[in-house]
Amino acid sequence: MYHDWRDNFLKPTLTNAYESLRSDRYLLWNIADIKLSGNNFQPLEQDSIDIIESLGGEYKGKLKMLMASMIGVDQSNVKNKVDVDGVTLKYEPIFIFHKK
Repeated sequence: MYHDWRDNFLKPTLTNAYESLRSDRYLLWNIADIKLSGNNFQPLEQDSIDIIESLGGEYKGKLKMLMASMIGVDQSNVKNKVDVDGVTLKYEPIFIFHKK
């Protein structure tokens, strides 16, 4: 079922976005893996990288958009987190792709 979603929605969306870019331009893509249970995630982040690279794009890295701290929420099982001044914060990844 997941592969249907990836192939029917994620790939066409990224293909449209990438092919709409002029040469020597960047695509910034905000997407995160979907947590299913425990440490089990649907790999939307890696799938996005794979799709853009298959189209000829170049993965340049990611930005980390920090989210507001979640008081009282156990962040030990959060995938995208970073420590800032001794405080653990969740972040949204923003992937940077370049079209040659």
